[in-house]
Amino acid sequence: SDSDYHNDTLVMREGRRFNADDVASGAHVCNLTSQLADKLFKNGPADGQTVEVGGIRCRVIGVYAELKGGLFNSAGGNELLFLPYTTFHQIAPGPVDSLTLYAAPGVSVGQVSDVVYPVLQRLHGPRSLYVTTDNQGQLQAFNSVLSVIAVGLTGIGGVALLVAGIGIMNIMLVSVTERTREIGLRKAIGARRFDVMLQFLLEAILLSFMGGGVGTVLGFLATVAAYSSVEALVGPAPIPYLLIISVSVGFSTLVGCVFGTYPALRAAQMDPIAALRA
Repeated sequence: SDSDYHNDTLVMREGRRFNADDVASGAHVCNLTSQLADKLFKNGPADGQTVEVGGIRCRVIGVYAELKGGLFNSAGGNELLFLPYTTFHQIAPGPVDSLTLYAAPGVSVGQVSDVVYPVLQRLHGPRSLYVTTDNQGQLQAFNSVLSVIAVGLTGIGGVALLVAGIGIMNIMLVSVTERTREIGLRKAIGARRFDVMLQFLLEAILLSFMGGGVGTVLGFLATVAAYSSVEALVGPAPIPYLLIISVSVGFSTLVGCVFGTYPALRAAQMDPIAALRA
């Protein structure tokens, strides 16, 4: 295990990471993931405990905080034990048959491959090497596809909002027509145009809120279901509840205001005498 990599990327729950002395001396020490530590030492802290690995007793000097996906998932699970590579060679002496490299921040995988591959080829020969394909290009292509999908979904969402708005406007126009006598009666007893307009505008916004609320709940459930199926691969990610609710409320208000304005104005401009005779 490379101490610099763990120092930069993994957070400790207890104890410490490997240091240069541990690696140089082949110290009989180890780090555990929190999942393995909790499984082995249910009744107390793991730091300072001893575990046997390949016939060598190693002292636990640290436990990593719980992580999902990424390095742990690629290693085959979350219940892992880490040793300095010099200590591992005491358990399993012999040549290293695989090597995993992690690019430093700001360095692309392609740059690392361009430097490392010639060195390994010179040391071991081209037939002794198997280098996995750099998936950075595939990742970029995947991101491009996601961008196209996002644009398409945005367009579909815009059309859906337009259709929903037209539906709300039609419903409110029907409501105005059916309540003509009610509007005339309200105006006859002193209701102002603004009062009538505000009433129908608020009704349109409320109707939009109801549709937006149902859509938000269904969309949220679909998002949670989709994320739970890939959480093991991508790791934990926060779901922006506040943003989802804010966007839903904002668009519901906007649709209700825009498409409820015309029916509200039509109701407000009715002549009370003609409305009572209708």
